[in-house]
Amino acid sequence: MKKRILSLMLAIVMCATLTVIASAAEYDSTISKYYGTGNYSYTAYSALYADGGSRYRAATWVETMNGGNVPTGSMGANARLYNASGRLLKETGMMYNTTNYYFQVASISTGVSSSSGAYSQGEVDLYNGDHFISDTLNATEIVGAARALAYQLDDGNYPVSSNGKTYGSALLSEIVGYEPELISAIGTNGQAGYVRSDDVKKPDIENPKEAMIYMQARPEVYTVPLYNLQEEVIGEFAIGGAMDVTGYSLEEAKEKIALGEGEASVLPVEQMTLINGNFPKNVHGETYGNGLMANEVGKKPDLQAAIGTDGQEGYVRTSDLSHPKFETPQDAIEWQKNQPNSYYIPLYDFQGNEIGSFLIERNNLTIAEMEAMKE
Repeated sequence: MKKRILSLMLAIVMCATLTVIASAAEYDSTISKYYGTGNYSYTAYSALYADGGSRYRAATWVETMNGGNVPTGSMGANARLYNASGRLLKETGMMYNTTNYYFQVASISTGVSSSSGAYSQGEVDLYNGDHFISDTLNATEIVGAARALAYQLDDGNYPVSSNGKTYGSALLSEIVGYEPELISAIGTNGQAGYVRSDDVKKPDIENPKEAMIYMQARPEVYTVPLYNLQEEVIGEFAIGGAMDVTGYSLEEAKEKIALGEGEASVLPVEQMTLINGNFPKNVHGETYGNGLMANEVGKKPDLQAAIGTDGQEGYVRTSDLSHPKFETPQDAIEWQKNQPNSYYIPLYDFQGNEIGSFLIERNNLTIAEMEAMKE
């Protein structure tokens, strides 16, 4: 698995504003796939970008083998970002080259948060001079948050503030061996800052009796100060708000935690197992599962696990994610001209009941921006 740190500032356009993302770690799929013959030969791969702070982006890259241009509409790419459990977080939708060119990229422009880690697995639709070849690419490795943040370390150690305090993400303790004195955190008003490790460490408890006294006195929710690197107070960080499952059976507690407060019915990932090598079916006979299962089964389920626009777990219909089959590159370009830059499709529970929406967002890069990403 190759990994490289981008030294170039990646220029990405979104909503007519320029967002610059620096020092992103990039992870490519293990093997590029090759398609076509002669002047219509391509190589393609999935890529995952870790921006830090457990935020990830995905891209799908296609290049002509000989470096020559192919006509408009010949190369289609779709970038898909999944969390570590195989739930779809975001995708660009299929995007075709709109100029005669030698590569095409579909890139998710803004990072999506996933505390469990993420991976990328793209799709392509490539014209070989006679017909289109559609395929799902190899997935990248699943990159956990600690590894994605490792580039923030200084020779394997946390950086040190002007006040002589170590600072950074607590996730990096897996690598460093201990937590920093100032832990990266997001305050109650959404501001980025740090909490002192002493303020969030577990209480010093010697026995069960002391534990019960602590629990009786502990408020349901409380706050500690949020600091900047100079240790000036800039806000508050909230602790607490845990779900109470006292009195529930283990099975009931698992279901309650899996559903969350007021969420519609969604099976936990650990229950989404294969049955005799096939996807399970709901009451309507529709198959459901996640992206990791699709690799094992050899086909996609009717309902693919996804994360909705409000952060709720659910499923999207594979048919809603698919694009038409084209005869020629010209057909592909005509179709693309009529596609909106972004649109929503329904999000369902595993029984096919609509519970929310899923955003598909297209990122139309200019040739100059694509060239910058390749360097």
